[in-house]
Amino acid sequence: MQIIAKRLVDSILIMPNTEHVFGTDAAAAPLAIVAQLTFGDIATIYLTELGAIAIQFLDSGELASIEQFDAVGPGAFAIPDHVTERRDEILVLQGRRLLFANFIAGAVFGRICAIRHTALSGAVSASMNDILAFERRGDVIAVENTAYATAVLGPKLAAARQNAPRMQLISAGDLSDAARFTESLAARASAFAYANLQVCMAMNYQAAVLHHAQLAPASFAINFSVAEALINEVFFAYGAVTTVPRQAFAAHHHTMAPVSRKTLRERNLKTKIEDLEGGGLISSYLGQRLQTARLARNDLMHGAIPVAVTASGDLQTMVRDLWGLLLDAPFELNAGFVMRV
Repeated sequence: MQIIAKRLVDSILIMPNTEHVFGTDAAAAPLAIVAQLTFGDIATIYLTELGAIAIQFLDSGELASIEQFDAVGPGAFAIPDHVTERRDEILVLQGRRLLFANFIAGAVFGRICAIRHTALSGAVSASMNDILAFERRGDVIAVENTAYATAVLGPKLAAARQNAPRMQLISAGDLSDAARFTESLAARASAFAYANLQVCMAMNYQAAVLHHAQLAPASFAINFSVAEALINEVFFAYGAVTTVPRQAFAAHHHTMAPVSRKTLRERNLKTKIEDLEGGGLISSYLGQRLQTARLARNDLMHGAIPVAVTASGDLQTMVRDLWGLLLDAPFELNAGFVMRV
């Protein structure tokens, strides 16, 4: 038996949306690069004409490629432990990369939706079956011409070539704004003291996709986890936790007295929402809706009592308003749904 080592590919391309294109030449040059951004030391991201997002992971970042091992030849059925352990490590790494890819999609489209004052439509949460390796060749992203690539890119490319009515063009100005916004999130993520901004935004995006599919309980559960994390982050960002200085981006006025980390940890969510409302950081209307959502979350998680799609839709707007306390620009991931009667 021989152990072959090779480096895991350091690039993935996803198609995060079935309805929006990023350029006017999507049919003829679908993978031409129309915008580029760098997210900290993690990745360089390319936005293409057809709306595909290509992510090149940097060697300096936490998602850099590692060696993968394959056992070949006689005796390959008795695979050494270090080979199987590395396979598990690669699975974990690819899962983290996929979460990052969905975060980037959520950031870009969440900003575009806020600019355009429209609901999120055509969104897809990419899975490990939906990614392609790529190379950058000049101003074009190149992928291998395989049946797999056709399955990932073909349906949208066909729709673009047929000029399907549902295809919508994101203007160059809006796309540039979204790219700058996404790039700026690297600094904001490092300033968060409690919530993981990338994970929260990716989950918020996935919850919107689930809401559109009318999987209301799943959407609601995920978005409420995001809401709870953001509520805790607000306390830290706004100087309402002793020894933690107020962040410069925490621009809204409030009257909350700082409490210790221990006290905040011991307070239940009901009290935290009341504190934010009493301190003037959220309106009484938002506070009441969050309390209603909290009770519904308890019923869902502890009694398997489902929520309606109207509840998951309302929670999307609550999460949007909580993001508004922590970001410098409007951002929203609110999806609709279709119903026939």
